[in-house]
Amino acid sequence: NMCKPLDAVSAPKDSASSQRCGLPARCKALLAAFTVLALSSLAIFEIRVNVLLILYMPLVSGQFFEFEWLLPWLDSYLDLEIWWNPENFQAYDLQEIAAEDFTWEHYMKVSQNRRLVTVVRGLMSNTSAAPAWLRLVGIG
Repeated sequence: NMCKPLDAVSAPKDSASSQRCGLPARCKALLAAFTVLALSSLAIFEIRVNVLLILYMPLVSGQFFEFEWLLPWLDSYLDLEIWWNPENFQAYDLQEIAAEDFTWEHYMKVSQNRRLVTVVRGLMSNTSAAPAWLRLVGIG
């Protein structure tokens, strides 16, 4: 095994750093390369946000822990992110499609392959789902 820990008997006498850590130089190089790759991937905005959501969702759901003190830190982080990368938070016009113009191809074109929020006006009109939804949210 390339990365199994060295014991005192098999370790070369001139590799003091390997004896301190217990890993051969090849494993240290692989560990350093992985660390640099993992940290550099956090430079990509989408990866940072997804990592934040993966960590954030179980914590604030209250399912495992109670972390109300985490919310101000999250707000501070998002303020920093907006200041640091304002191009990731640009507003855009809401895209709309009339129900009679709706096709999947047209929707994908207007929404830029589902990257933009798109509203299809009147798609659920005259269906049994619309009154049920209105009752569910307490409007109708």
